[in-house]
Amino acid sequence: MMGWILDVFDKGNTPVDQINAGDLVRGFCFAKNTDVYRAVLSRATQSCVAAYVIKGYKVPAIMGVWSGREWVAAHNMPGATLDGSPDIRTVLYIRKNAAGDGPNVWLVGDDPLLIRP
Repeated sequence: MMGWILDVFDKGNTPVDQINAGDLVRGFCFAKNTDVYRAVLSRATQSCVAAYVIKGYKVPAIMGVWSGREWVAAHNMPGATLDGSPDIRTVLYIRKNAAGDGPNVWLVGDDPLLIRP
């Protein structure tokens, strides 16, 4: 299982497979240029045939990753390396915020990474 850690309001750093509907996960609001917490609506798991390692995080090939200027598919992210080992990923369905930003989350670690789950 992809070992992502997310910042959950009132729980702190939490493994993604321990996050439940109703939890508030930290992401970024581009309209307000600040971090925000958004509600998780539901969670599911699915297989992942190929992923790329970006900043030490294993990210599914087609998942959006913030490059600092724009959203880029993980497989197109500069510096990404292919990890072809099959895995299971946790999918979080997250509510949009009032500003209309699409859902995204920060992966917590030494070098945080903003993704679209």
